[in-house]
Amino acid sequence: MAKLKILTVTKSADMPQMQCRNFFHSVELFNIAEQTPRHSPIMIVAENEDGEVKAHMLAIVRRRGAFFTPHIFSHARVYGEGEYDDDVDREQVFAEMLLALTRKAKRRLCLYVEFSELSSKMFGYKHFRRNKYTAVRWQEVHNSLSDDNGSKVPGEGISEKMLERIEASKKAGVKTRRATEDVDINGFYKLLRSHNMMKVSRFIPQEKLFVNLASSDNVRIFITEYKNKIIGGSACAYSEGNAYMWYLASKRKTYLRLHPDIV
Repeated sequence: MAKLKILTVTKSADMPQMQCRNFFHSVELFNIAEQTPRHSPIMIVAENEDGEVKAHMLAIVRRRGAFFTPHIFSHARVYGEGEYDDDVDREQVFAEMLLALTRKAKRRLCLYVEFSELSSKMFGYKHFRRNKYTAVRWQEVHNSLSDDNGSKVPGEGISEKMLERIEASKKAGVKTRRATEDVDINGFYKLLRSHNMMKVSRFIPQEKLFVNLASSDNVRIFITEYKNKIIGGSACAYSEGNAYMWYLASKRKTYLRLHPDIV
């Protein structure tokens, strides 16, 4: 296959036409990040000679503050390794896009670039090493809600003890619903901020991101209430048949017996 041309896009006005299946590498998420304070999206695009996009990868640069030096710094976040057409060499194209992204991040004075949700643990390993990336331990929890033929319903994947806790909480008056109004999203955001206040490494974006995400067909924000008080909430993204719990917060200690995080 002919060598592809690698482009770096930082403004939506310069974005070429492309098909996006993965929400985390979509033009939609690029636009949402572009409208969010302290966020700067970078789309790395691989084009053929005819100007057709054969692969693309979205990174989001986030500017944040810290108690320790450096007090203000930027870091880039990438979920997965991007999208590729079937007729391209994923490893080879990824190597070129990774190099372009790393150079761009350095020019943006990013302290580090973080990748997660890779399709396999060893994907692009030698290319990461070549660009001086380091592997870190990270916990991911995967839960299959149905078997291969789809005969299982989601409830069958929940343990009996868990179901008992959920039913007990519901009988006590706990309920979960989708947040659609700004006041609900604001309540979820305040809970999320307080939940992560003492977690130094946890980055919580500004509220506008969640307002924009809530209007997307690929994201749902849920709140869990008890006596008209928000005691839990989550932001979930849906992409290529999978659901991702992107953010989660709850008043687990205050309402221990109501299990807001489980509900």
